[in-house]
Amino acid sequence: GQMVYDNLHWNKMTKDILMATTRSVGWNIGTLRELGGGAIDWGRFATAKVRGAKVDVNPYSMAYTLALPVLTGVIGALAQKTLTGDWPQELRDYFFPRTGTKDENGRDQRVSLPGYMKDVYAYGHDPIATVSHKLSPVLGLVGELLHNEDFYGTQIRDPQANAGKQALQVAKHVAGAFTPFAARGEQQMAKSGEGTAMKVAPFFGVTPAPASIKKTAAENLATEFMSANMGNRVKTQEQADASEARAQALRAMRNGDYSTASHLLGAGQITARQYTQLVKEAQQTPLQTMFTHLTLPQAEAVYDKATPSERHALMVEMLRKQAAGAKAAGFPRRGN
Repeated sequence: GQMVYDNLHWNKMTKDILMATTRSVGWNIGTLRELGGGAIDWGRFATAKVRGAKVDVNPYSMAYTLALPVLTGVIGALAQKTLTGDWPQELRDYFFPRTGTKDENGRDQRVSLPGYMKDVYAYGHDPIATVSHKLSPVLGLVGELLHNEDFYGTQIRDPQANAGKQALQVAKHVAGAFTPFAARGEQQMAKSGEGTAMKVAPFFGVTPAPASIKKTAAENLATEFMSANMGNRVKTQEQADASEARAQALRAMRNGDYSTASHLLGAGQITARQYTQLVKEAQQTPLQTMFTHLTLPQAEAVYDKATPSERHALMVEMLRKQAAGAKAAGFPRRGN
């Protein structure tokens, strides 16, 4: 149902400012009030029970907080069984079920189910970014235009182009900013190679899962290091298109299809050198590819978070980095 804002007794100016600057004010307040309030009440209830004291709590918010993950987990388990034939094997399978397909890095494609659990994950994983994403789309759009950079780090307009072309590029970006979430989700599903059934899923609230949920702890840390090493590099539209072509080729190669990459090579969308590099990357895990570009301290931090199987795959490169680090520090090789 809709929130009755009069029951909050807000100042009219406060309400207007929140409406103008925040996306779905009522939805976000409902999330914090129900889940946050329920969690606090559960804590108070447990503490009171231990002390043998009485406490006044809201049983409805407590029941909701308990029922939400359970019900979402049941739906997620059934969804994954339907899509892949497999019951959940780990916690994230319940809330971000696998679809049965792979992305360009060979990872399982996953989806977010409609409901509050994806917000719970988002606030826990990156609260600052989550709050920023809750801001009004208009504010975000203005910021992107001022910085000439979209959400994905791609240049919006070419400063070297004439005024007319720049105006068209800005108009295209502004029009795209008002594309419904469902349509954006459908585009993402199509890019990832999903079938027709999954392409229409965003229109029913089922959207692609966050990239971080598909990665292991070591992969997420390596991604953070790679982003920090690259800095704030803005891509031109041509560079973004080239990057998408390489991702498309790599996705096909990891699935054993080299004809797609050959076609892109023949069409001039990727170079012979890039083709050779993609062949090499297709034989590696995404973590192995990123690991080669990390500094020694970064590599050691990632190695510490890696699973046993990941460490086995990274061991040779880890030893190479340590040997190079020892040589650079002036330590003699063993046997000298």
